[in-house]
Amino acid sequence: MKTILADLHIHTALSPCASRHMLPRTIVHTCLDRGLAMIAICDHNSAANISAVAEAARRESGEALKVVPGIEVTTREEVHVLGLFPALEGALAVGESILETLPINRLTEEPPIPAASTPDNGQWILDWEGRRTAMERHLLAAASGYDLEQAVNLIRRHGGFAVAAHIDRRAFSVLGQLGFFPETPRFFAAEISAAGVARMRKGKLSIEEARASGLPLISGSDSHSPEEIACSYTVFRVTEPCFAELVLAIQGVGSRRCQIA
Repeated sequence: MKTILADLHIHTALSPCASRHMLPRTIVHTCLDRGLAMIAICDHNSAANISAVAEAARRESGEALKVVPGIEVTTREEVHVLGLFPALEGALAVGESILETLPINRLTEEPPIPAASTPDNGQWILDWEGRRTAMERHLLAAASGYDLEQAVNLIRRHGGFAVAAHIDRRAFSVLGQLGFFPETPRFFAAEISAAGVARMRKGKLSIEEARASGLPLISGSDSHSPEEIACSYTVFRVTEPCFAELVLAIQGVGSRRCQIA
């Protein structure tokens, strides 16, 4: 068994609220510097930059950093749901379905792709070196047309696992938006935010309160800037750093384990 550190909630410059410095190579080098062995790219309502980060990881780290395809879906109720997938195709399919329900910003014409390599919070789709190749014109910050149950079922239908995002937050969480944790749909796991982990360390949030959902707990940084990467993460005890082992560790199969750091 191996002990690895995983940050399963990282945004790129595609997300409208993310720093323009969240470029693939910057993300990869920051993760390696902070001892991460596995990350999940979970941009808002889109999976378009996962392949760029995965390519950067392959070129810059070899096998040292595994990239899990992911997405952070905003449901009709404005609940955030993480989808984690064993393969890129599943994340892309969910992203395409979500985009079909999002409005397009028709007030601005699409500008030509600039030559500069640094995005400027314009929902830029990137190549592995950080060059802008396209602009996403759908409003990724908007709520999708999928309600909570439909979003979870969409993720499952494409082979993914649905995680209730930052359940301790007052906004954009299941509890914050609905006021209760529903019996259905059934999530695979629940995420505690970095702020929630800090409160737990100070004794202001008990593990019993965090486990009120009855789900296995993980934590991710929800990083929107390089400085935030690995500010919270999950420690996994697995045979190897891969998606299948990650799933088994969350389930607690055999001697595999996961623990919030």
